[in-house]
Amino acid sequence: MATAAQVSTFIQTIAPLVQKYCKKYGYHVASPIIAQACCESAYGTSWISKAPYWNLFGMKCGGSWTGRSVSARTKEEYTVGTLTSIVDNFRAYDSLEEGVEGYFKFISWSRYANLKTATTPQQYLEYIKQDGYATSSTYVNTNMSIVNTYNLTKYDDFTVDAQAAAPAPVQQPVFKATGTAKTTANLRMRAGAGTSFNTLLVVNKGCTVEVDGTVVNGWYHCKYGNTVGYMSGNYLKNVQTTSSTPAATRTHKVVKGDTLSQIAKKYGTTVNAIVLANKSKYPKITANYIVVGWELVV
Repeated sequence: MATAAQVSTFIQTIAPLVQKYCKKYGYHVASPIIAQACCESAYGTSWISKAPYWNLFGMKCGGSWTGRSVSARTKEEYTVGTLTSIVDNFRAYDSLEEGVEGYFKFISWSRYANLKTATTPQQYLEYIKQDGYATSSTYVNTNMSIVNTYNLTKYDDFTVDAQAAAPAPVQQPVFKATGTAKTTANLRMRAGAGTSFNTLLVVNKGCTVEVDGTVVNGWYHCKYGNTVGYMSGNYLKNVQTTSSTPAATRTHKVVKGDTLSQIAKKYGTTVNAIVLANKSKYPKITANYIVVGWELVV
C-alpha cells in the first residue's frame, strides 16, 4: 500500500505530464486520467509501473502493438462480482513520460473517440468504462473517489501549471553543524520535517550525519555529504552536540503585527513549512491566519 508521501510524489510527478498530453491530443479533463494512473499503478508502486516497463495504466498489448512487452497475471471481472485470474501480455515503455504518452496513443483508437467530448471527470470515466477499457464493475466509482480525495480537478484548468499547484519546496535554514548522530536504519532525508515532504536521499544504516541542534516535531535538521534536510529522530542514535545546550525545538511566540511571511524570513524557512509543523497543535493556522500568543515551531 502506498504511503501518503508516495501518493503525493506520484501525483505531483504525473499531473504535469498528463496535462501536457491532454493539450497535445485534445482532451478536456486531466483529473480522471491522473486518477486512472493512480489506480492502475497503485500510485506508482507496482512493479510494472516502474523501470524497465513504465506501464502506468495497465494497458495490454492487443493485436497491433509491436513494441516491448511483459507477461503478468491480472484479474478481470467478466461477470459482476466474479474475478477471473488470467495471464496476459502488457505494453512496456522506455521512460515514465513515454508511458504517459503511450496511454494517449492507446485511447486514440476510434472506439475511444467519445473521450474527446467529455468535459467532466465523471463523464470521462463513464465513457471509458463503456468503451471497454476496464472490466471492473466499480471502475468509475473507484476512480472518482481518487479524483475527489486528492482534489484532482484542480489539474483540469490547463491555464494553471501543475507544478505551480504542487506544494512549494521547503527552503532549508542555514546549516551550522553542532554535532553528529548515527542512523539505525536505512533512513530517508526529507525536504521538511515530516513524511509528507519529498525524499532528498536515503542514508544507509550505520552512517554518521551532522546535526545542527534544530529539532522540529522529532525531526532533526541534518547534513550528509552536501545534502541538507530533515531526518526522523526515531532512527538516529548517539546524537551529540558541541553546543552548551541540548538540541531543542526552535519556537517563535507570535506578537502583534507578526505575519508568517516575516517569521519565515527571520528563521530562514518557509510559510508552508511553518504551517505544516504547527497544524496539529493549531488546526486553524493558514498562510494568512495566526493568533497573538501562539508558540510556533519554526
